[in-house]
Amino acid sequence: MTQTIRHLPELSDIIIIASSASVHTREQEKSQEYGCNDFLTKPINIDVLLEKLQLYLSLEWIYEENVNPTASQKFTHQHDHCLLPQLSEIEELHQAVIKGDVTEILKEATRIKQEYPQYTDWANFLSELAQNFEIEKIQQIFINNQPQQPK
Repeated sequence: MTQTIRHLPELSDIIIIASSASVHTREQEKSQEYGCNDFLTKPINIDVLLEKLQLYLSLEWIYEENVNPTASQKFTHQHDHCLLPQLSEIEELHQAVIKGDVTEILKEATRIKQEYPQYTDWANFLSELAQNFEIEKIQQIFINNQPQQPK
């Protein structure tokens, strides 16, 4: 496809960034041989993507101070006071987080809210992150807030 695009005069200079779950150097080299400008490995790191967009599109990112924090920002600042579930209550969610399975994370967050209403704020926070495909943040939450085994 890339070679075909490169042969069309009106599209020959278009920026093409390949993406694959393969991290092998050969895959990246092949994408450049076929005419891609760059390569992103999956899962796509949003910071790397934004850097590449800035580079290829000559963008300058302007950040606005957020005066109305989102639910996730509020939660992040208040999470020390939030009731966190026991590992035994969220084992399937934990496995979905490890896999980066957004659909399963959302399903498990819904289940947790239904079965354990005391964790609704926490489950809503995870759902918001999952809907925004912020898997790395969710994984970091699990690393930083390892649920405790029941005593």
